[in-house]
Amino acid sequence: MMIWCAAKEEKRRYRPFWMLAGGFGLFLLCMLLAAGSAVLALYAPYGEWISLGGCILAAAVGVMLGCRLGSWSAEGNTLFWLDDEDRLFALDTRGGARGRGLYALLEREKAAAKRMQKARQQLEAGQDPGGIELLEVLRVTLRRRGRTVRARVRYPGGGVGERSFFLPDGLAGEEALLNLLDRKARGAGPEITASRWPGIAAGSALALALFVLLCVFSHPAVGRLPEAIYFPSLAAAFAALFLLCYAAVKHRRGE
Repeated sequence: MMIWCAAKEEKRRYRPFWMLAGGFGLFLLCMLLAAGSAVLALYAPYGEWISLGGCILAAAVGVMLGCRLGSWSAEGNTLFWLDDEDRLFALDTRGGARGRGLYALLEREKAAAKRMQKARQQLEAGQDPGGIELLEVLRVTLRRRGRTVRARVRYPGGGVGERSFFLPDGLAGEEALLNLLDRKARGAGPEITASRWPGIAAGSALALALFVLLCVFSHPAVGRLPEAIYFPSLAAAFAALFLLCYAAVKHRRGE
């Protein structure tokens, strides 16, 4: 049996506290950006634009850094193993965690660390920790700190579906795991490509900013542009926002 795990056991005890510190720091940074822009708006010309820009910046920074924090959590909480029958399994130890807020984040990380330790002990004792079997690799997408593997899987209950797993760079025995993924791919191997969703998300964000500006300048209270384009611009802004969120979710899931 072979086991691949990104996080070393002696370092896992500190992960919950680093996750809590990261979440609290992110919250503090967004609050400072929003509050700072509000204070600056009181003493600067075009204060309403400064306040609006500060809120948009705080939201953008929160979403971006929140996604990075979630990706970092996935790096240390995914376990891969190959059993004696040459079947490849994966387990995301965060799967059973619930709750919201900073305290819940700490509790989830603690629960994930305990589940990871228990899963490794079960594997070393020859027991099944309840992982998901990878039947066929459909796609491998390059990410900032590793790869996202999209695969057809069989769940512990027997159902078949598709699931994404994160494979971080620098994993011990990474080459052997990549060779196994190649063997489970269609044809000669999975095509490794750069994700197209970040580009779509960036284009959607630019379109959203453009349509928001059109809404502002065509609003009756401003009157810089014809009022007739206000509602079409508002509808287009909602469509761009939907596409932006959709692209962000697709990119995070590796689809």
